[in-house]
Amino acid sequence: MEIDLINQHYIEERTKFKINRLKRKWDILILVTEGEYDIYLKEMQKRIVLKKGDIMLLPAGMEIDRDIRLPLSCYHISFYPQ
Repeated sequence: MEIDLINQHYIEERTKFKINRLKRKWDILILVTEGEYDIYLKEMQKRIVLKKGDIMLLPAGMEIDRDIRLPLSCYHISFYPQ
C-alpha cells in the first residue's frame, strides 16, 4: 500500500491544543510517547484515552473532540491512503 503523506511532526510536552475539535479529509496516525491524550469520537459517542505506547488511526471524516490530560509528546502523521 502506498500513501500520500500530507505532514508529519513530533509534538513535545504540549499542555493544550490550539484547536480541540477536528474533522479532517485525511487519515491521522497518532503514536503517544509521553502523557495522556483524551479523544471523544462524536459519531460513535465514545471516549478514548491514549497513553504512552498507544497508537491510534483516525479515519478521514471522523469528527473528534480532543484534550490533553497530562503533558503530551506524540508523533502525528497525516496522509491519504492510495
